[in-house]
Amino acid sequence: MTKGGQRYYLAYDQVGTLRAVTDASGNAVKRVDYDSFGNVLTDSDPLFAVPFGFAGGLYDADTGLIRFGYRDYDPDAGRWTAKDPIGFAGGDTDLYGYCLNDPVNFSDSYGLMSTAIWGEVGGGLLVTPVPGARIVGGAILAGTAGYAAWQIWQNWQENTEDEESPCPEGDDDHTPVKPPFKGEPGSTVQGKKQSRTYGKDGKPQTDRDLPHPGGPKQERKDHSHDWGPDGRGPARDPKPGDPPQPKGF
Repeated sequence: MTKGGQRYYLAYDQVGTLRAVTDASGNAVKRVDYDSFGNVLTDSDPLFAVPFGFAGGLYDADTGLIRFGYRDYDPDAGRWTAKDPIGFAGGDTDLYGYCLNDPVNFSDSYGLMSTAIWGEVGGGLLVTPVPGARIVGGAILAGTAGYAAWQIWQNWQENTEDEESPCPEGDDDHTPVKPPFKGEPGSTVQGKKQSRTYGKDGKPQTDRDLPHPGGPKQERKDHSHDWGPDGRGPARDPKPGDPPQPKGF
């Protein structure tokens, strides 16, 4: 990237999110950290503007939205602002849902369909590199100074306290991690990470999920989702009549 007549090198993570910028000498210029759904947690130099945001989308500072091809994404809600233009052909039963609610392992560059990140090296996930880029520990490093950018970001990550996952795998009692999409009408299935109540047609009626520490605010605690014609709705507080908490609590 060239800015003000100077050349800079960019380091991305597995989903294409910009994490670090260095100058031609390998000096750190900017470091950015996001939560799993794209909310900026820290930015070492907000005045050094870079158009590329979460997952490679174009960030709009005025609205706080991120543009991906056909749709805008709202990181605060963890959802698209419009329905999927290709409907259920996009592969998600929630037409407003972002990357099957798994933005760590999926990306959607066009706002149409989630794509799984392929490959794995040293615990890092890989995406297809751009010409002249290098892949180190799962980050795409553009240019010869990319490795320095990666080292800066990696050292910073290692010095950041890791959150313990609230989603234990549970014991080997044949309990599903998540209930199947269709079930016995009127029944409830309690999984390890999600519980689900089915409607009269056997389709999902209400889900209750484990907290997602890196997700939108409402999803960082015990929460439920109601299903409707457009798929799974946004998170809300649990209420009487909802499925029980997942066994992973």
